[in-house]
Amino acid sequence: MNGPDDDQAVAANESAILSSRRVVAVGVAVALLLPAAGFALARQSDEVIPIAVGDVVKLTGAPLGCAARFQNGIRAVDCRKIGTLRGTYGTILTARQVLVVRFEDRRSARIVFSAHHQRRGVQTCHTSP
Repeated sequence: MNGPDDDQAVAANESAILSSRRVVAVGVAVALLLPAAGFALARQSDEVIPIAVGDVVKLTGAPLGCAARFQNGIRAVDCRKIGTLRGTYGTILTARQVLVVRFEDRRSARIVFSAHHQRRGVQTCHTSP
C-alpha cells in the first residue's frame, strides 16, 4: 500500500525529473543559440554598406570622416580628419588613382603624393613645412 510518504516521494521524484529536463532543454537552447549569435555578429562586422555620391561617413571613436563625391567627373571617396584641417592630410581614392593631399587651410590643399592603380610609377611632391 502506498502511504502519504510514498506519494510525496513520487511527487518529489517527478519534480526532480521535470527540473532536470528543463535544465537540459535550456542547455540545448544555449548550445544552439550561441554559435548562431556568434555567426550573426561576425556577419555584421563583414557587412558591406554601399554609399552614394553625397553620402558622408564618420568613423566611430575617431575624428575621421569620408565623403562620396565627384573628382574630375569620376566617383571618389574623400577622407580626412574632422576638425581643423590646416597641416593635416587627406586621401582621395577613385577607381583610377589615389591622391594624398596636405591641407594648407580649410579650403585648399596641395597634392603631395599620387599614384594610379596598376601602374608602378608614383609621383611625390616636396613641400616646405
